Amino acid sequence: MALALCRVLALATVLFTTGCRSPVPQPSLPETAEAAVDPLEAAIARAERQADSATRAALLLEALLQAWPASQQQAADLSARLLAPAAGRPALAAALTQRQLFELHAVALEMSLARADAAEAERLAALLSPVDARQTSAAAWLRARAFDLRGEGRAAAQSLMDMLAAESPLEPARAAASVWRRLSKMSSFDLQRLASTATSPSMRVWAALAGDLNAALTKSGRAEVWRLWRVRHPQHAAARFPPADLDDPAAPEVIAVLIPMTGELADLGAAIRDGLLAAYLHDEPEHQRLIFFDTGALAVREAYERAVAAGAELIVGPLDKAAVAALAGFAPHLPVVALNTAAERSVDMPANMVQMALAVEDQAAAVARALRESGALRVALFHNNTAWAARARERLQQDRHIRIVVAGALQGVGEVIDVAAAALAVTESIARHAELEALTGAQLTFTPRPRDDVDAVVAFVEQDELLALKPALNFHFAGELPVYAWSQAPRGGLGGRLDGVYVCDIPWRLHPHALRDQAEAAFGVRAASPLFALGVDGYRVANQLARLTTHGESIAGSTGVLTLTDNGRVYRELAWAKAVGDRLVPLPTW
Repeated sequence: MALALCRVLALATVLFTTGCRSPVPQPSLPETAEAAVDPLEAAIARAERQADSATRAALLLEALLQAWPASQQQAADLSARLLAPAAGRPALAAALTQRQLFELHAVALEMSLARADAAEAERLAALLSPVDARQTSAAAWLRARAFDLRGEGRAAAQSLMDMLAAESPLEPARAAASVWRRLSKMSSFDLQRLASTATSPSMRVWAALAGDLNAALTKSGRAEVWRLWRVRHPQHAAARFPPADLDDPAAPEVIAVLIPMTGELADLGAAIRDGLLAAYLHDEPEHQRLIFFDTGALAVREAYERAVAAGAELIVGPLDKAAVAALAGFAPHLPVVALNTAAERSVDMPANMVQMALAVEDQAAAVARALRESGALRVALFHNNTAWAARARERLQQDRHIRIVVAGALQGVGEVIDVAAAALAVTESIARHAELEALTGAQLTFTPRPRDDVDAVVAFVEQDELLALKPALNFHFAGELPVYAWSQAPRGGLGGRLDGVYVCDIPWRLHPHALRDQAEAAFGVRAASPLFALGVDGYRVANQLARLTTHGESIAGSTGVLTLTDNGRVYRELAWAKAVGDRLVPLPTW
C-alpha cells in the first residue's frame, strides 16, 4: 500500500499518514457566498486575501493537501506557487514552519512519484526534514518509493530498515514485510557479500539473516534458521516480524514426481531426478517422502491418478510441454509445480498449477535488463541459426528500450570474421577507401573504423563461436565495446581469450554453494547440468510454494531468483559473471 497524504476532513484539521497535525491558524471569515462555491477554490481565495505571508503560505498548503490527489493539476499549480521564488523574493514556502515544510515537500514528492519523475523525486526526497518520529517514519516510506522508482532496491530496503531501527516506526509490520519481499529477490551469494560489505549495522544484520533464510530449501529449514537467530537477537525488528511464510501450513508429506525415466527424454528426466534427490538428501526431512512416476511409460493422466492413489499431496512435473498442457486440461485438484510451460500459451492454466521452465527468454530478458542498467541501448547482435537463438533474439527485440542497430547471423566459426566486419561496417569502410583511391588515382592513408552508433555487442552464440567472435571484434577495432553473452559461453579454461565478456547463467553454475559442492562430489559432472539445478528448484518450490502463490514473494533458487507472473509462469532472474583471465568471476546483481 503506497503512502498517501489524506485529504482535508475539515479546514481546521488535516490528516497526514504521520498522524494529525495542528490546525493552520485561520482568520475569522465573514459570512459570504463562498459556501456555495467549490471548497477548494474558496480555500485558495481565502489564502490570497491574507497579507501575512506565513498565514497565506499555511492556507495555500492547506488547499494543496485538499487538492491532492483528486485535483492533480490544481495541486501542481499550488505546489509551484509555494516553492517557486517570485520577483526576487524567496519562495512563499520559506514562511512555513519546519513541520509544514515537511508536509509540502512530502506531497510534492508524492506528485513526482505519481508522474514517475525519478529525477524530481530524488531532489525532493533529499529535502525531506522530519521533525518528529512519525514524520521520520513517513520520510523513510517516501524515500523508499523514490529509490524504487530509480531501480535502487538496496537503498529502498535500507531506508525501511533504518526506520524499523528507530523509535516508534510507522506501520512496522508492513515495513518488515516490505523488507522481506525485497531481500527475497536476492540470491544467497549476493546477501553474503552484502552482509560482509554493508556499512550500516541494520543492513548487515538483515542481510546475514536473509542469506541463511534464502539458502534453506524448505519452510521448516527457514523456520529453524529464524528460530535460532531470534534467540541471539530478541529485540531486532526481524525477531518481532518474521517472514510471513513461517506461519504457513506444514509442507506436503508426500511429493509425487512425474518425469520421464525411460524413452527419448530419459536422460533429461534422470538429471532432474538426481537434482531432486540431492536436495532431498541435503535437507534430510523427517516426515516427507518422494515417489517417482515414469511419464515415459505412463500417460500423464494415469501417472497423476497413481500419484493421488499413493497419497501424494503435491505434484512436481511433468517435463514435456505436451504433458504439461494435458495435465492442465483435466484440472488436477492437487497443487502442481510443472517443470516446463504448456506448448500453447493460450492454454488456460488452473490456479493451483505453476510452470517453471528453463526458458531462453529469461536469459534474453536478463541481457536486456543489463543493457538498460548500463545505458547501452544501441546494440550489435550476433546470433547463430539455432531455434534457441531465434527465441532469444525475438525476446530482445520486444524490449522497447533496446534498439538492435545491426544483426549478424553466424553459420559457423569460419564466417565469424567476415560477419563481424560487415556488421560493424568495416567492410563498407574499406570499400569506400578503395572507391576513393580509384577516383583520385592516389594512394590514401587509411585506418578502417567501425560504426559509431553501437554501444554494446550481444552474442547469442555457442562457445566456439564466442571464442572466435571476441578476437574478431578486437581485430575490427571494436574491442572496447562491452560484450554480453548468454549461458552457452565456456565454463572455464578460457585462457584470457574472453577477458571482459559479461555472461549470464543460472546461479547454480556461477555462485558457490554447499549443496552444489555436495552434489558434485556425489554425482560428478552431471551435477553441473541446468536440469540438475531444475530438479533442486523443483524440490525447493514444492516446499515453499506459498511464498510464490500466497505471499507474492520471490524465491532465490538454483536456476535464478524465481517470481510468479501471469498465467502461473515462473520468471527467473539470472546471475552474472565477468570473464577474467581463466575463469568467470561472479558479479553482484543488486
